Amino acid sequence: MASVQDTTMLKPLAKMLLDTSVAVRVNTAFALGQSSAMQTYTVATVILLNHYAQEKNERVREALIDALGKCGDARAAEWLVSLKHKSVKLKIASALALSRIAQRGILSQAQADKASKYCYQLIRDNKGSLIRFAATYFFVRTPITVWTGVADSLAVLLNDKLMRTLPEAQSNIIRALARANKPTYIKVLIDASTVSDWRVRYECVRALSRFTIDSVQNRILAMTSDNNLHVQLAALRSVFDNPMVVHDEFIHQAKTICLRPLTDWRVRASYLNIIARRDPNWVLVLMDRWREIPNSEFMATLCDGFAIMQKSEVWAMLDSLSQTRVNNTTIVAVAALRALHSKWQVERRDSTQWYRLSEIVNVYYPIWLRALKSGDIALVSTAAEYCTDSLFAQKGSANEMIALLRTVRPFTDVEMVQSLTGALVKLRAVQAIPILDSLQNSPDDGIALACGNALSALQNIAGVAQKPSIARKARYTAPYTMNDIRALALNQECTLQTSAGAITLKLFPDLAPISVLNFLAHARRGLFNDVPFHRVVSNFVIQGGDYERRDGYGGPRFTIPSEFTHIPFTRGTLGMASAGKDTEGSQYFIMHSYAPHLDGRYTAFGQVITGLDVVDAVLQGHKVLSVVVK
Repeated sequence: MASVQDTTMLKPLAKMLLDTSVAVRVNTAFALGQSSAMQTYTVATVILLNHYAQEKNERVREALIDALGKCGDARAAEWLVSLKHKSVKLKIASALALSRIAQRGILSQAQADKASKYCYQLIRDNKGSLIRFAATYFFVRTPITVWTGVADSLAVLLNDKLMRTLPEAQSNIIRALARANKPTYIKVLIDASTVSDWRVRYECVRALSRFTIDSVQNRILAMTSDNNLHVQLAALRSVFDNPMVVHDEFIHQAKTICLRPLTDWRVRASYLNIIARRDPNWVLVLMDRWREIPNSEFMATLCDGFAIMQKSEVWAMLDSLSQTRVNNTTIVAVAALRALHSKWQVERRDSTQWYRLSEIVNVYYPIWLRALKSGDIALVSTAAEYCTDSLFAQKGSANEMIALLRTVRPFTDVEMVQSLTGALVKLRAVQAIPILDSLQNSPDDGIALACGNALSALQNIAGVAQKPSIARKARYTAPYTMNDIRALALNQECTLQTSAGAITLKLFPDLAPISVLNFLAHARRGLFNDVPFHRVVSNFVIQGGDYERRDGYGGPRFTIPSEFTHIPFTRGTLGMASAGKDTEGSQYFIMHSYAPHLDGRYTAFGQVITGLDVVDAVLQGHKVLSVVVK
């Protein structure tokens, strides 16, 4: 029921909180938290609070608090702050629950102030790593206006002796202080940038990048030589993005590094983008001399540098690259489109005469239109966003997107449909109502949901009476049977042999049987072999498994249902990627750090048991060479 998420089950589930089995009560609380929607928050809060008063078991109490975080209203937050827990587990659950409630923006300023002081006291008064993580997480996920009063106190705690041994809690404080954006925090951020854990140094680079004073710029320039590539690449990106003064010596050093044959391609591309600001001719001459570009990801990264070059031949090159397809992927083409869009934004901003602006529209609109008509999911998704500009809307971009909706394929184009429907709502394109009404009956639940949501929004805009929604019967499209599930071994392990090393995973078929079965089926067929990690978000996840396109837009021609479990998304957790509930395919991800906002929203079906150092070493473009199933 936690995965089905049917709000009509609230009352039947509430009765099961009286079951004599602790395991049943724990799972019932989890299901209640998962099954509530905004319109049922008050009902769920009453059920959970009433039962907590009579519940004596700590495991069940922890599950009830967790459920309140997902579906509790403002009363639940006031109640949580008033509790005087002795149990560390209950304190951790309370801090995470408060984070989730406050994030929804339902607290008054007075209630939010109490919650922030409560979480700050938990940090100050407790030494455990999990409780400090949970309490600091509150300040990451809630609006800064909620906790301005304790911001300076958080800055003081950032570099205390204990906090420097807790990288995930320290990272949370850095991310929170970065949002505060106060120059008075620069010194503590620079001090934190010297700790041993790369995740903390990475967050420091991102936080310091908001400031332009000399001490910050010098520190970021120094971190471009960090021994961890995540940190180094983040520092190089900061140098590229920010208008800091890069001295001649740094540019000379950058050119030397680019010419070294053993330089990592990601580092080389990052330096070339920086050089492009100062010496674009040098970059173009160097590219002319190369007989072979290292890979498509390298060229895609270079498009950032092309975007800032003012040379006419660069525009023509980007136009050509926007039509490039390498190994059945459009990675380079999408990057080129983004670079062209950056140029469009500059020209749109700087054009003061209407006739000049009209000329520019006539130059760029055919490029977006060509991308839309390509039918490629990545190009369409990118171009649809750009076509929401009012100047392109006048050219009829909405009608082009409506025509494209008539060609979508179930179980293949769900992300494209999500992009198109989102764009049509932004354009207030009420002429899309008939096709959206038709696509509500798609066999693909993801497509049906996206079209249904867009339909409701456009009907509101048009002032059209909405038909009562009809509950859809769940569709199971995966090629697996109960016999396949029964054949799964409970103690299931597998090893990903990657180009960065080996990662061994323990799988959880008892908790997420279809996800485990699906993962193993792809692995045994060799479909993951030679497939890259197409998405790496430092201090968050590494993501792979797109054997069809290798760029994050591909997968099998079926979906599997979401299987939400109690397993938290802590460091090393293996999860299924999705474009929404019940849209999982073949893509999976592994966590760098704990991310509580994923708990109960994505399928967790395994855990790294050896090779976390390899998870840390994986960068975009590293590949899974083979999978050994044990």
